[in-house]
Amino acid sequence: MLDTSGKNIPLSQVVINDESWVLKRVNTTQINFLHNDIPIPIAKKFGVRMLNEVVREERDSSGEENAVENEELQQLSKKWSDKLTSPKFQESLLRLLSDPQQCTQSIVEDSTQLVETVKQTVNKIQVHFVDVIMTRFIHLVTGENVTLNRSNTSDFFVEQSGHVWISRNKQSDISIIEHHLALAINRAFGEKFTNEAVLVIQKILQEDEAKAHQILDVFKVKPAPEALIASQNTNNNNNNEDNHIENNNNNNNNNHTENSERILIPIENVQQPV
Repeated sequence: MLDTSGKNIPLSQVVINDESWVLKRVNTTQINFLHNDIPIPIAKKFGVRMLNEVVREERDSSGEENAVENEELQQLSKKWSDKLTSPKFQESLLRLLSDPQQCTQSIVEDSTQLVETVKQTVNKIQVHFVDVIMTRFIHLVTGENVTLNRSNTSDFFVEQSGHVWISRNKQSDISIIEHHLALAINRAFGEKFTNEAVLVIQKILQEDEAKAHQILDVFKVKPAPEALIASQNTNNNNNNEDNHIENNNNNNNNNHTENSERILIPIENVQQPV
């Protein structure tokens, strides 16, 4: 297949330029673009890939940019994490995932597996506040760094893993944070949600979690199957029991420590009655 220089290049190495904005930051000498005279539909039939299928933007942590060590921002990060891991929010995601109209692909997991998948996935999503967000471009085929200019891209960046990086000067833009969190959730779930479902997730993040099912009703999301609800309730009960056991263990350890401290008091230091 011909590239822009007129050379005949193996199909696996030819790329369709579908994101011109990327060109400003990608070293084009490392990428062979499709010749302009070749129709894109024909190239696709031969298996030529789009630029966004070959090059991926990711956070560049090679510099000195670190997460902001600020107690207020740490509390804000925890607030978002607590909301994502709350039973009500996870129930909302389960309801969306169980409605075929809200998903781009069918869900093959059974109820128990789906509940566990949702729990594990939302636990991976984290919010980080940083001074500067730097990104780079990686060639997914060769694994090479094809970044032309390492630069600060924006005030927000969502990784494929679901991590959300936010510039500290945007900590008060709650609606924008909610938007990027919704995008992060979709990415963490492998882009399973439709665009409308992503908007629903963002709306749920905006409201009190107690109103989640009301919002889902407004957007006509189908109720979750009874088997799924039962699996979620069982999971919640197990979590409550685990927390109860953990709290009891902590209390027992504290009591044991207090008793040990009493026992370790030297007898000669104890004042004897006259």
